Amino acid sequence: MKRNFLGITAILAAGLLFFACSGTTSSGGGGSDYEDNPVDGGTGTGTGTGTGTGTGTGAGTGTVQTPTTADVSNAEVNIVKSEGLFNSAYIIFEQVEGAVYEVLADDVKIDDALIRYYDEYVYHEYDEENSKWTKNTLTKVCRADALGLTSGSHTLKVCAVSTQNKSKYSSATMTVADKDRSGFAFTGTSIPGAYASDGTLKSNAIVLYVTGATAKTVTYTQVKGTNATANATYTGLQNVLSEASLKNLSVPLCIRIIGTITKDQMDNLLSSEEGLQIKKTTESGITIEGVGHDASVYGFGFLIRAAKYVELCNLGVYYFMDDGISVDTDNSYLWIHNNDISYGTPGSDSDQIKGDGSLDFKKSTYSTISYNHYWDSGKCNLLDASADKSVDKKDSSNYLSYHHNWYDHSDSRHPRIRNATAVHVYNNYYDGNSKYGIGVTSGSSCFAESNYFRNAHDPMMSSLQGTDARGGKGTFSGEEGGTIKAYGNVFDGKNTNGVKFQFVTNKYDYTNNTDATGISLSDIDAYEVDSRDEKVPDTVKTKSGSHTYSNFDTTLGLKGLGLAAVPSDAETAKSYVVKYAGRYQSDFAYNFDNAKDDADYNLNSELQALVVNYENKLTAVQGLASSGSGGSSGGDSGSSGTSDPVSGGSSTDVPTGSAVVALVENGAVAPSDSRVTAIGSVNGSEKNGAITITYGGTEYTTMKMESSSSITVKAAAGVTITVVGSLPSGKQSCFKLNGTAVKLDAKTSAVTTFEKSFTATGNDVITKGDTASIGVIVISE
Repeated sequence: MKRNFLGITAILAAGLLFFACSGTTSSGGGGSDYEDNPVDGGTGTGTGTGTGTGTGTGAGTGTVQTPTTADVSNAEVNIVKSEGLFNSAYIIFEQVEGAVYEVLADDVKIDDALIRYYDEYVYHEYDEENSKWTKNTLTKVCRADALGLTSGSHTLKVCAVSTQNKSKYSSATMTVADKDRSGFAFTGTSIPGAYASDGTLKSNAIVLYVTGATAKTVTYTQVKGTNATANATYTGLQNVLSEASLKNLSVPLCIRIIGTITKDQMDNLLSSEEGLQIKKTTESGITIEGVGHDASVYGFGFLIRAAKYVELCNLGVYYFMDDGISVDTDNSYLWIHNNDISYGTPGSDSDQIKGDGSLDFKKSTYSTISYNHYWDSGKCNLLDASADKSVDKKDSSNYLSYHHNWYDHSDSRHPRIRNATAVHVYNNYYDGNSKYGIGVTSGSSCFAESNYFRNAHDPMMSSLQGTDARGGKGTFSGEEGGTIKAYGNVFDGKNTNGVKFQFVTNKYDYTNNTDATGISLSDIDAYEVDSRDEKVPDTVKTKSGSHTYSNFDTTLGLKGLGLAAVPSDAETAKSYVVKYAGRYQSDFAYNFDNAKDDADYNLNSELQALVVNYENKLTAVQGLASSGSGGSSGGDSGSSGTSDPVSGGSSTDVPTGSAVVALVENGAVAPSDSRVTAIGSVNGSEKNGAITITYGGTEYTTMKMESSSSITVKAAAGVTITVVGSLPSGKQSCFKLNGTAVKLDAKTSAVTTFEKSFTATGNDVITKGDTASIGVIVISE
């Protein structure tokens, strides 16, 4: 099936690429599952005309689609790994010395920002049979992703571009499947996020690329429309996502995060408890997605409030402040999927040693939480309809779907449901949970369908009855009970590794391995049914509060639940979850020791060390500034522990093998190397810095940097570029690199010569910072 390409106009703004895209035709049905790898896009001139507002719910989990690896044909560039994924595909290829790259998806150039460079590329593959992650490493490679692909066959091509020409293309052809667009988030009038139901970007979507180096400088100018009456401009990622910006959103907005963004790299964080706030979105839709296998945020999380039609996906969320992702008050039609969430910073309470909630919902409705991977989280998923009894509890936080999540040795709240009467929990994998699985209180109704429990302790509980009542004061703060309807769930590996399996239903007392004779229907953990269409009778009432089951699932039917087919059986779902939950073959993984970790709800010091010291291996991004690795050496700040992409230097020795490019020759701006082009005039006054500078024992005339001046360096990605210039007295900013200011540590007290180095991306643009002059560009081969 051929991909629908988008018309795109490109603007370079504050170190990121800005795209306004024309539409693609939307189709009604989506499909299978997973991830949100990088982008589609490019500079094509396609003519899609659809509105992208179909309500397709995907092929659902009963008709799972499977993408494929690729058929590869290599020319000069050697493709070492490639796959079709879900509405996306990628290729990994060996770097060619001295080259930058052009990548085509179905003969349309993808955006440069989707081509990333790695000196060391780390990814993990899971062996389901042995329950073990294997770490794999590739050296000196690039990865390129194409996003927004329709399901079907697609071909990615790559060539190494020399200074003068292009070489032959290597290619890979693969099959792409649809994502699993199912659950309550897909029962509205539009599809959550910036993508249409066929996987392509919605009509007129705007795409922003953000790295740690550009998080403070990313710039977004609103498009006039129904909600926006003026072309307001917002600078910095938090400002772009602020209420002032989003409440006037008139077109879909897609923000693509590349590499790691740390707390210190952010322009601002409007939520003092969580971090990045997303507030007051419109029906136009917004997607915040990670590109590839290693996109992450470190040292902060997300607060979503008064928002609708939001998609948040394919990110690692590490060492966050309070909650990893907090969905709090007046939200609807959210889709949060394929994220990796582990430890946050320790809180002040004894139960917050692993951080507070991983992904909590409060007073929000019609949303889907799917394909997330929780790594030993303490408190995974609180679902609190309303603590305020003046709010109608039946409408304040209802219609939530949790499916295909991997609760990997996480302790509790999978989810913990309060006051909600329509929650569908299906096809999840509960893997060695030391406390409890699903918990219901306060009159809640939950349909637990075809979940796979491995060595469960208390897989399902209702407050103050059944298993919970046997524990004395109970688990749920004395709240009244709720009701779980259970169908098709599998319990494997029971009563092993020091974990006692406790579960009592209307059909069987699994705790004592006896039938249910004599057990009151008001003293069970869940009500088991023989078919998914069977209703729970009104005679089943909670021991505390006398609440009954709402039977929302049979009333709504498949369509009302956001399903196109009946969910798969639990065994099939488990295999799918371990392959596709979280970021696909991500750069982060940890092998739990089931014999020890199944029963242990304490902090895992080895895992904590991995989280705290997390380091992204990204080296460079073609066409964008990148911030190198993320992570921290410890503490709460989430500081990166790495330098800026531009470093200072004071040596005037010419590095061995370097090309010294003079910008001024024979009294005119005329760079002496074809890899460097410059626009500007010769410096004639020391008010712009020194008229001449000396480098490596040679004197060079300088070019003055004005508002209209620019220097473009098209050197091979990964080599070191050094800019040698001069600042007058009282100045600090040497120049801007791809829109980001490069500064000295302090203002100059006299005319000062500077040397600033950075890693080439293949197409770097130097513009004016403060008043300054530049004489030499040094390319270290």
